[in-house]
Parts: sequence; C-alpha cells; structure tokens
Amino acid sequence: MSTSTRPTIKIGTLAERLAASANVPLEQAIAGVRAHGPQPTRPNPSTAAWEHYQSLKVKNSQHAQEASSIETEQNTMPALIPQRVG
Repeated sequence: MSTSTRPTIKIGTLAERLAASANVPLEQAIAGVRAHGPQPTRPNPSTAAWEHYQSLKVKNSQHAQEASSIETEQNTMPALIPQRVG
C-alpha cells in the first residue's frame, strides 16, 4: 500500500480572514468588487433623471438664444380685435 500525502487545508477563523482582507489595498478591493459584482443593465434612475434634466436645460438655452436672434414680428393683435363703429 502506498501512502499518499493529503493536502493540508487550513480553515481560517473570522479574525484571520478579516486580517487578510485588511491587507488588500483599497483600489484592488474595489476593482475586484466591480469586476465580480452585479453589472447593471440599466442606468441608475437618479443618474438618468439628472442627465435628462441637464439635456433639457441645454435645449432650452439653445432655443432661447435662437429666439433672441430672430427679429421681432409686428404685433397683429390690434387688427384682430373688432373695433366699435360709433
């Protein structure tokens, strides 16, 4: 019978695992979480709302600039109001 050496498996305590985690640089830990964490399929609703709001502000400011550059039309409102003949 041959004797085979079995690998030694070390089961760490919670304190040992926390100490090992504390030794990992923060940037590396964050990169690992992002790489293996859930990947959103849709943008964050708050971010999407903010971007939509910003795009509306840009459109409105562009529209206001265009409107201010257009010559003013003559006021035709008095011609539309019936005049009393008297």
